[in-house]
Amino acid sequence: MDDEKHLYARYIADIKKYARISEEREVELSRVIMTSGSDQEVDTAVKELVHANLLIAVEQAQEWSWAVSHNSRMTVMDLISEANAALVSAARKFDAEQHQVGFYAYAAKAIKNRILNAIGRSRFVPVPSYHLKYLTILHNMIQENGSLPSDRSIRKAFAKLEKSASDISSKVLDRLKMEAQLQFVSTEDNPEMDTASASNGESPVDEVIRYEVSQDISDAIDSLPDREKEVIIRHYFHEESFSAIASDMNLTRQRIQRIKVEAEAKLARIMRKKERGY
Repeated sequence: MDDEKHLYARYIADIKKYARISEEREVELSRVIMTSGSDQEVDTAVKELVHANLLIAVEQAQEWSWAVSHNSRMTVMDLISEANAALVSAARKFDAEQHQVGFYAYAAKAIKNRILNAIGRSRFVPVPSYHLKYLTILHNMIQENGSLPSDRSIRKAFAKLEKSASDISSKVLDRLKMEAQLQFVSTEDNPEMDTASASNGESPVDEVIRYEVSQDISDAIDSLPDREKEVIIRHYFHEESFSAIASDMNLTRQRIQRIKVEAEAKLARIMRKKERGY
C-alpha cells in the first residue's frame, strides 16, 4: 500500500508540469488531428491535448477509487491507466467543430465507461441474489434519468419495495450503484444488446431475478417473528456483523448467531413446504 501511495504521489508530481490549454488551442489541435496528413503532426497534437488533460483524468479515476476497496485486484493507478487510455483514444477522435464542446466534456464519458468496464472485468464479488431486486430498481432509475440518482432518491425508491431497505448500509449501496452503472455502460456500449433484446423478451437483470430471487423468499422472511426477521435482514441484506447487531439489540453475539440459525431453519422449512405445494 505504501508503494502504491508513493507511485501515485510521484505520478501526480510528474504530470503537474503540463499546463492546461485554452479552448482555442484545443480547437487548433483538433483541426490538426482531423486534417493533417502527417502522422508526426497528428501524434504531436494528440500528445499535447492528452498532456493538458492528465490531471482531469486523475480526478475522474479518483471518483471511482472507492471501488478499489471492493476489489483487491485493482489499484487507483490501474484506474488512472484506464482513464489515460480513454483520454488518448478520445484525443484521436476529437473534432471540435463537429462536437461543439470542449475536449474534456467530449472525453469524460469515454473515460467513465472505460473505468467502469475495467472494474467490471476484474470484479470478483457478485451482488448477492437477495439484492438483485434492488439492483433492478436502480438500473431502471439510471435508464430513466440518464445518470446515477442521489443516495436519498435511491433509498426512497428501495423503501417503496421494502420499508427496511431505506436503512441499507452504505457498503451495500455502493456495490449496487457500481453494478447498476456497469450494466448501464454495457448497454450503452452495445446498443444491439438493449435490455429489451433478450431472446425471451426479458432484460438480463430480469432474467436473473426470475431464477434467483423468488417472491416466496421475501414472503417467508416477512412471516418470521420480528426479532428473527430483523436479524436475517440486518445480517444478510445490510451485511451487518453479529457484533453490531448484538450491540444494537442489547443481546450477546452468541445469542444473535443462534437466532440466525433458528430463523434459517424456519425459512428452510417454509420453502420446502412451498416447493411441495402446501
